[in-house]
Amino acid sequence: MNIFRSIPAFLKVYFSIRDYLNFASKRVDEAWTEDNHEEALRVIHEGENRFCERIRTKLNIKANVIGEENIPESGPYLIMGNHQGYADIFAVLDGIRNTQIGFIAKKEFMKLKPLATAIHYTGSIFINRGDARDAIKTVRETTDRFKKGYTMCIFPEGTRSHSNAMRHFKPGSFKFAQKANVPILPISLVDSYKVFEEHGDFRAHDITMIIHPLYRYDQMDRAEQKKAPAEVEEIVRRGVEDYLKSQGREMPPMIEDEHESEEM
Repeated sequence: MNIFRSIPAFLKVYFSIRDYLNFASKRVDEAWTEDNHEEALRVIHEGENRFCERIRTKLNIKANVIGEENIPESGPYLIMGNHQGYADIFAVLDGIRNTQIGFIAKKEFMKLKPLATAIHYTGSIFINRGDARDAIKTVRETTDRFKKGYTMCIFPEGTRSHSNAMRHFKPGSFKFAQKANVPILPISLVDSYKVFEEHGDFRAHDITMIIHPLYRYDQMDRAEQKKAPAEVEEIVRRGVEDYLKSQGREMPPMIEDEHESEEM
């Protein structure tokens, strides 16, 4: 890692997170206390847009969107996409700017203050992926979020690929959409790993996000829903592959994990 390049970038991210918390945390707490989720959603939405403006300006990165016409006019729905790197969260927030977006995030993030606090105040839910009982609890909490109008995002690969390659989607991730009976918005992310993971330090680089038509998971019967993990994975993978081909590039082979599981 080039610390001379990374430390200034980390500080810019840190102060952008602090700005979000200063703007949103007290207002969101008050709205949640009053069970006023319409106001909480409004504040989170405005705060997330403020955050993206700062990051774009200070780090010179942005999400270039293809398929903007596929963004639903309103939520709730579950965003699902491939997971290349830390910048994926920014790309989702920057590319879909007409709604609040919370994340179904690994509990390991809770150790990273103030990042974990900021994630909490976006309406996000933390999950312990290795604990089945905790996963059930998380599904219930997320379902409650959906019922109150929150839009959520999950990366079903479960971990970053550090490249344009993909892993298979974990079928357990689809339980969130099934339990809440919400549609899925598939997205394909390209080159987000170039912001950090490729060199181990921050680099200014645009991220491409392809937004696909809404996948009407909420209108399927159980038999059809069983096919969803493979179908949504293929939609996302094809989006990455087709974009790379249009640029004269090839998509790397699928990453095959030695111990595949259905965990979320």
